[in-house]
Amino acid sequence: MENTEENSLICHDNMGICRSEMPQIPDDYVHSFVQYVKNNNIPVYYDDKFPVGMVSLTQKNINLDKVSKIIYKMSNGHVQDENAQFIISDEGYLLDGHHRFLSKVYSGCSHIRVVRVVSCITKIIDLAHNYIEGISDDRF
Repeated sequence: MENTEENSLICHDNMGICRSEMPQIPDDYVHSFVQYVKNNNIPVYYDDKFPVGMVSLTQKNINLDKVSKIIYKMSNGHVQDENAQFIISDEGYLLDGHHRFLSKVYSGCSHIRVVRVVSCITKIIDLAHNYIEGISDDRF
């Protein structure tokens, strides 16, 4: 990773997608999105001990201040970030939660909880955008 602006990184070896183009699925919608994926006849598998070294980033921009804040919250017992579940593609690409993921890596975590969707990341991104468009909620 290299510094490109103050408190911002561009990660190498990623798909090069800007954060603004990535679907953002709030934690309380993850279960519903996974059900949406299943309803589209795409299998999913759950793994509570997926090695962080097998995860690849899709998003190219990372805000270091955001990563630091999440690390601080986790170190103070914020369970939501500590027990975060990540959606990954069959190839291991991360759909959402890049800042939470990196905060776990920088905190020394070697494994994370994942929902592995048996599909390529581009199809999962399209599904996520369609899912978000279909929800009438002003959080999106």
